[in-house]
Amino acid sequence: MRTLTIFIIITFFSLSSCITTVSLITKKPQKYNGKRVVVLGKVINSLDLKDIQVFAIKSGKKHIEVVTPNYLPWVGEWVLVKGKVIINYKYRRSKFLVIKEEKKRSKKIKIKKNKEKKLN
Repeated sequence: MRTLTIFIIITFFSLSSCITTVSLITKKPQKYNGKRVVVLGKVINSLDLKDIQVFAIKSGKKHIEVVTPNYLPWVGEWVLVKGKVIINYKYRRSKFLVIKEEKKRSKKIKIKKNKEKKLN
């Protein structure tokens, strides 16, 4: 039932705001480089350093890192990320494929486990 709930949420946001999947971005990053995207995913880890805040979201089997000026979401939380795809985001001596999130996270997605209630 949880999968059905996630599917309904993704379908709703896909119809209303054109959500891009993580797998599409990681499959063809050149197509999305420099473009604004909206991605729904589950936070799988986060890192708070002095000069950068990063968290990774997973959708399906693929994941992508998100550089953010916002607070870091909890691991396991579902988030809707709006930002720009950057293929060669430079951090220290390395380059990464990331989504650089906008200054304000638009929505927090709550997915509740299905609790059946009897109707009288």
